[in-house]
Amino acid sequence: MARLIKDKDYEQVGFRSYRLLQNQSYQTSIFDQDIRTKFGHLNPDGMLTLFAGFWWDGATGAIDTPSIMRASLFHDWVCTNVLNSILPLSYRRKGDDMFYLICIEDDMPRIRAEYAHTAVVAYGKLVVEIIESKN
Repeated sequence: MARLIKDKDYEQVGFRSYRLLQNQSYQTSIFDQDIRTKFGHLNPDGMLTLFAGFWWDGATGAIDTPSIMRASLFHDWVCTNVLNSILPLSYRRKGDDMFYLICIEDDMPRIRAEYAHTAVVAYGKLVVEIIESKN
């Protein structure tokens, strides 16, 4: 059954820019991390709660539709915290896989979910190369 994020839970604040209006939670497969940021908490049991006020850019490389918004929300938080070295770089792929699973949970057709997942993995590899080249 789809667990789509509802229109009342976020607002579009610009072109490909969204702000969360209601807290959202998701059970991730990222365990043994206790990350506390201004806009989210990742508990050691894997529960990730994002807080109202978090901004994200929707689905990079894909069309922002209801079946991708929740996936892009949680994926962007993970990626932001990997980029800021709050989460280890190795967790980027866990975020990519979480993105795919949420797309499927939200009734996205499997072929589109696979395409979107391929896009986030490819983009993530590019970002990792940039990060590693700076070190």
